[in-house]
Amino acid sequence: MQAYDAAGNTSVASSPLTVTTNASGGGGGGIGLDDFDGNPAYPSAAKNDLAKWTGGNCFTNGGGSGVVSGGALTLQYNNCGWFGSDVNTDVSAYTYLVVRIKGNAGGEQSHFNLSLGGTTKVFGDYTLDGGGHPAITTAYQDIKIPLVANGISRTSPGQLAMGFWYGGNSSISIDHFSFTN
Repeated sequence: MQAYDAAGNTSVASSPLTVTTNASGGGGGGIGLDDFDGNPAYPSAAKNDLAKWTGGNCFTNGGGSGVVSGGALTLQYNNCGWFGSDVNTDVSAYTYLVVRIKGNAGGEQSHFNLSLGGTTKVFGDYTLDGGGHPAITTAYQDIKIPLVANGISRTSPGQLAMGFWYGGNSSISIDHFSFTN
């Protein structure tokens, strides 16, 4: 390999360059389901970052769909609300579902369920590494839900869905959903 500069100078030839790619997702960087950055626009595009369907209803903000602002989706609920985002992608190369989330008051983990890959649990009932459970606070945090340990199918995850019919009245803000190692 040789380099050429604007003055017409040529470098001494180097040894051949070898490039290797890894089709299994690289060094654990992961894939994003949605980062709510406005591309595609939620809810008008009805698409997530995987170019699959997404939407919500019955929330008390955003005409029922929730509101994206500052790169986060805020879902305001009063014992009613449903959010869904199609995954329908094999995520076997990944270990975790990561939800970057905060609550308006903290403690919202008992206000909604999360369904993915054949598993439905109240969000606070998911088991984390080390045996703990998710606890939503008023500051953003990455909640890493181990897929296999929670019985979530990685080959057929289907749709990520959240239901807010557990008597709660608050709001949560989700910065992103992703799958990582």
